[in-house]
Amino acid sequence: PNSRMMFPVPSPDGRSFAYIDLTNLSLRVHDIAAGTSRQVVQQVGNVGTKPSWSPNGRKIALAEFQRSNSRYREGRNLIRIVDVASGQATLLEPGTFPDALSERLEAGPAWSPDGRSLAYLMNSTLHVLPVTAEGVPTGPTRQVTGGTADMPTWSGGSRTILYLSDGRLRTVQVGGNRGRD
Repeated sequence: PNSRMMFPVPSPDGRSFAYIDLTNLSLRVHDIAAGTSRQVVQQVGNVGTKPSWSPNGRKIALAEFQRSNSRYREGRNLIRIVDVASGQATLLEPGTFPDALSERLEAGPAWSPDGRSLAYLMNSTLHVLPVTAEGVPTGPTRQVTGGTADMPTWSGGSRTILYLSDGRLRTVQVGGNRGRD
């Protein structure tokens, strides 16, 4: 691609990758075999978010900054689920208002390998939201760590999340009850 790329992430089938184009802050998907890129979303609201593919490759989740008004910069981060084929998007509340996704780089969301959960940071702790394969919530968000967390990623299938906490790598088990640090 002839653009300034941030956070390239391969699709589940390995045929393409999604990335943020820093020239216009769009979400793009690059077809590796054809050598072409196409814009999926015109402008993402948070340049510090890494795209996360659904396991079936039909959706991409990312953080979306929603401004409160056009006069001031105040707002909050929500979860944006984008249909890769059409570019249609839905916004999800990560928790009860006024809670929002953390504003740090790589705060999520990160889609689980089985497609049933999104992991993300909210109020500096790690949370999991149960979803369908299409990104529709199926229950309330659940806090899975008590301490600070950064950079969540799934490990060991869909039961364990690897994350950074106070400069140390940690894991937390997600299944059933609240996880452990």
